[in-house]
Formats: sequence, C-alpha cells, structure tokens
Amino acid sequence: MRRPITLIAGFLGSGKTTLLRRLLALERAAGRRPALLMNEAGPVAIDTLLAQHQGPLRELLEGCLCCTLQGDLLLTLTELAREPFDHLFVETSGIADPVDLLDALASPEILDSFWLARVVSVVDAAVYPPPPSLADLVDHQIRAASHLVLSKTDLVDPSAANRTETLLRTLNPTATVARAIHGDVDPIGLEVGSVPERPAGSGVHVGVATQVWEFPEPIARDDLDALLAGLGMDIWRLKGIIRLVGETTDTVVQGVGPRVRYYPYPGTVGPPWRLVTIGPPSSSGAEGAFSRRPLNGLSEDLWHTPRGPLPDSRDL
Repeated sequence: MRRPITLIAGFLGSGKTTLLRRLLALERAAGRRPALLMNEAGPVAIDTLLAQHQGPLRELLEGCLCCTLQGDLLLTLTELAREPFDHLFVETSGIADPVDLLDALASPEILDSFWLARVVSVVDAAVYPPPPSLADLVDHQIRAASHLVLSKTDLVDPSAANRTETLLRTLNPTATVARAIHGDVDPIGLEVGSVPERPAGSGVHVGVATQVWEFPEPIARDDLDALLAGLGMDIWRLKGIIRLVGETTDTVVQGVGPRVRYYPYPGTVGPPWRLVTIGPPSSSGAEGAFSRRPLNGLSEDLWHTPRGPLPDSRDL
C-alpha cells in the first residue's frame, strides 16, 4: 500500500514544528497513525523533543535532506515502509530547498511505498520579506509548495499581513494560502491536493554554521539573558531546552532574530541541557561547521560583544 507524505518546509524559526504538532494531532483525532521524519541542520534534535510525537520516528541530523542527506533519506524511507502507519510527515531543516527534495521523493526506489500528497511551506509574517542573502532560498520554499501557511500574523498589523499574503499568491498562484497563529490553522485549507510541478532550475544552498551550548547544571535566568544578549544580531535561530535555577521542570527557549520566548517544557531532558544557535558561517566559524561548548558556569570569554539588551518578546 502506498502511503501519503506531507513535506513541511520553511525557513528557520518560521513555525514548522508548531504547525507539525497541530497536523499530527489532527491525524490522531481522525483515527490515523502518523509517522514522523525530522531533519535538523545541527547535531542536536531539539525539534524532535518539541514535536512530542508518539509513533514511528526517524531523525536525520547534521545536514539537509535536499543535498548532503539525500541518500540517507531514501534509506530511511525504505526502512519506514516496513512499519505500520498511515501518513508520513517529513519536517525539513530550515535551510532545505524543497525543489531538490521533489526529485528525491520521485525516486523509483520509494514509489511503490509512498506518494507525495502535499508540500506545506511556512512563511513567518514577522520577518518577510527575507534579507537578500536568503531571498532565493525562501523564494524556492514558496514556489515549490502546494500549500502556504502564513504564520505569526498576530505579530504584525493586519495591513502588513495582507500585503505579505498578496505577495505569496503572486509568487505561487496555484498554492492554497492559510494563516496560522501558534500553529492553529483551519484544516480545510490544508486538505491534500495536487503537488505543483517542480520549479525549473537547481536548488539553492545556503552556508550555515551551528553552535551547541551545553549546560551540565541549571542556569540562572540573569546569566541566560546575558549570554543570549551577547550572541549578536547575526544569529538566525536559537532553540533549546534548559533548566533554570530554582525550577523543578525544564524551560524551552525559542528565538528568531531578536525575538526570544521562554515557556515550560512538559518533561525533563537533562542534564546536560542544550541550546543551539544557527546562523551564517561568519556567526560561529566555517561553513557547515558546528562547535560544542560545555558551560560549567558561565565565563565571559565565551561571550561575544553585547549589542544592546535582549528583547523580552512573549511570542515568536
């Protein structure tokens, strides 16, 4: 039996995992058994923890499904085909170009087991349009979609959200466009439809560097704020799960650009607890590199030069 694949794309921090949790819940409510394949550019699977999925699960780390991990993707799909489930959800890394993935998912190796049902690309209303260095990648993520989800519309005024939606419809006139706040989207707007033809041209690949910060013990909130404020403004994405001093449960830290949000995590993951930062190669070393920094307490020589106070946003 061939089973459907929903591919979820979108740039770092656009809200893919939040939307994924919503879609997985809808599948379970309908009596279907979802499976999950998570891809992260870095070496730590933070988004897998945040997805809180119970069922068949695979992780592909330290690369993108569209290029360096494409061979691993086909092997993983072959393995998953042997497991019992009804619908496979694949969340790509935020720097993956779904254009190249459309080729991989049309491979004869998996056509007997799977079919691509929809490509859902998530666009962050609060940071669109993207900076010039990322414009081509985000453009491909939009044009390759059968469904577009405009997220975080509560963080912009209605006129700005309307302008962005108009731009999305211009870039991809065949896609269904829906809006989402905290992943809450009308499921009718995401019904399985036809996947568009592969856009012409080759995929876009963006250089990236990832840094992992490890905490062997709980960290004081003031120290955490100081550390994050010192990271600089060139970080695209911050995510992790930590334990604050005096707390008995863990805390999720989510950041996109200057916006940072803290909220409780329903469980315990450490020690060690970890934060991951993702940015351009200049933010933490050579392209494709990642570094791991264990923090036994905080030392000022680990900090970059602070660039102003850390915003205390309540939402991403």
